[in-house]
Amino acid sequence: MNVSKYLFVVIIAVCAIHSNAQTAALEGSISISNYTTSAESEVFFFDTEEEICFVDFANFNLNINSILIVDSKGNEIFSEEVWDLPVNTIYELSTKDLKSGTYHLILNTYKGNMSKDIEIR
Repeated sequence: MNVSKYLFVVIIAVCAIHSNAQTAALEGSISISNYTTSAESEVFFFDTEEEICFVDFANFNLNINSILIVDSKGNEIFSEEVWDLPVNTIYELSTKDLKSGTYHLILNTYKGNMSKDIEIR
C-alpha cells in the first residue's frame, strides 16, 4: 500500500514538471518568417468586405495550438484551440465584432507565440 502512494506522488510530480515545461515554452515570442514556407502575405490574408481574416495553416512548418486576439490594452478578445484541425486548414476568423483599432493576432505553438498586428477600420 505504501508503494502505491509513493508511485502516485511520483507520477503527479512528473506530470507537473512536464506541464510547467510546456507552459514555459509558450511564453517566448518567435518570428513568423522562421516557421513558414511562404511569404507572410500568403499566410495571412483579409477579406475587407466580409471582415474575415484567413490564416493558412498549410504554410506553417509547425502545428498551431490556439489562436487569440488581444486588444492594445492586453485584454483577450477571442481565443480558440485549433490543435485538432488538419494541418492544411485555412482558418477563418471573423473580425465583424471588433471595434476600430489595432489588435494582436497570436498563434500559440509548442515552440512559442507568433504575433501579427491587425488593423480594424
